[in-house]
Amino acid sequence: ELILDENKVTAKDIEIEKRPEFREVFFGSFEGLDARGLWDKVTEIATGKDGNYTGATSDESVRLELNAFKEMDPYHDAENFMEFWMRVELGLIDVITKHRETDQTILIVSHGMTIRNMIHELIPQFEIDSMLDNASVSIVRYQDGLYHLEAFNQTEHFAHKEINDQETDLDHEDIS
Repeated sequence: ELILDENKVTAKDIEIEKRPEFREVFFGSFEGLDARGLWDKVTEIATGKDGNYTGATSDESVRLELNAFKEMDPYHDAENFMEFWMRVELGLIDVITKHRETDQTILIVSHGMTIRNMIHELIPQFEIDSMLDNASVSIVRYQDGLYHLEAFNQTEHFAHKEINDQETDLDHEDIS
């Protein structure tokens, strides 16, 4: 809704379809907890699996991280990679099937890890080299049965407001 409100070109009456398949990763018992301490343990588990884990930007990182969360969760409710990807893939298949031949532009708004994984799984040559910035834009084009990455992690759309010195000076009479 916010994106549509800011978009000056697109009609405002576009139907928004909320899709549970594109929600954030489910972290089970860890939902809502401070993640800083958890990531140390995730890294420890992921590194111990095959020794190839090099952090959040390695090609296998997401698989290893999600599997580690599942392993760490005392109830094993957290999604492992396969559970996560099966959910997301079902949503993608449905969206692609509905819109493949329409020449429409489809906007998917989701969590950074979900978006990063969609791109990683759809585009074989895509290598994860950075985390996604909040509210960044990545563009994937589907043509002739293949996905093409046209943009990744763009943030040029952010409004940069010049701050006037006058606006930042405090008027001492207003301070109580």
